[in-house]
Amino acid sequence: NTTNDTSVNHGTRVIRNGSPVTDRAQISAPVQLQVSDESAQSGETTTAAVELSSAPDGLSGYNITIETSNRSVASIVSAEYPNTLNLTEQPVLTDNNSTVRLRATDLKQNISATASPVQLAQITVTGETPGSTELIPTANKIDDEEGFAIDTVSASGIVSITEPEPEPSQAILNDLSIAEKGAEAEIVEETNATVSVNVT
Repeated sequence: NTTNDTSVNHGTRVIRNGSPVTDRAQISAPVQLQVSDESAQSGETTTAAVELSSAPDGLSGYNITIETSNRSVASIVSAEYPNTLNLTEQPVLTDNNSTVRLRATDLKQNISATASPVQLAQITVTGETPGSTELIPTANKIDDEEGFAIDTVSASGIVSITEPEPEPSQAILNDLSIAEKGAEAEIVEETNATVSVNVT
């Protein structure tokens, strides 16, 4: 028995044995949806970049979510889009500020196929308690300029939160004050001694 492999190329799609296959999905390596590693002290904020490692066929738009794996260490407080994205949706914070959903479109094709990396957003988080937490990206939908899905793999970012720098204790401040007063007294004594010598 002979099996006929009938392939018909329709632009960028291939219909093989009656089933549609995306050409570039078979020949292109997955693009990485990544979040940068950041650090901050408890009570302070830091900003993490959300990027695509590349966009081989451009970018028309995306729908992604970013989630923190440990809300007690760091929480998401806001998100911003770059100016290259023309149509954006207000970031949606859910799950007690542990998740944010982002949706944007590049209507004017500002993001070219040569762009690398491609900035999608910036996430601002605030440190809650010392420790570390992941910022986990999920690609709900990311399309290239022709409307085909971009094959992506996710790479989480690590946010490290440390104890704030201790402020000087009152005892240390008192010691410094005493030392400064002692130094001033010595200067006064030396000045008086010099004056006495000059008068004599």
